[in-house]
Amino acid sequence: MKRGQVVIAAPGEPFGRKPRPYVVVQSDAYQTALVLLVGFTTAEDSEPNIVRPRFAPTSTNGLLETSDAMVDAVIAVRRSKARDIVGVLSDDEMYEIEAALVRLLGLAEGA
Repeated sequence: MKRGQVVIAAPGEPFGRKPRPYVVVQSDAYQTALVLLVGFTTAEDSEPNIVRPRFAPTSTNGLLETSDAMVDAVIAVRRSKARDIVGVLSDDEMYEIEAALVRLLGLAEGA
């Protein structure tokens, strides 16, 4: 699994047992880690949010419906909990996630 890929995962409690799509946000430099950091995606109707970029389904990203990347809910998941790779986000889509992470973590403050 690589950064930007959309995978199906069932992380378990407290995040849920139902398999759903996640976006890999962990650096490719850490492929040997026991856990994989991912951004949870949801298709629930909600207002756009600066830390939840919204993506329409495309032939490459693997999403089945319009989804929000819940950057404010990044979790660590054992690789065994992540199954199929169903797509990959474009560079522009990953930039939106990276920008949301910078805002959420305050990495640009005081820079």
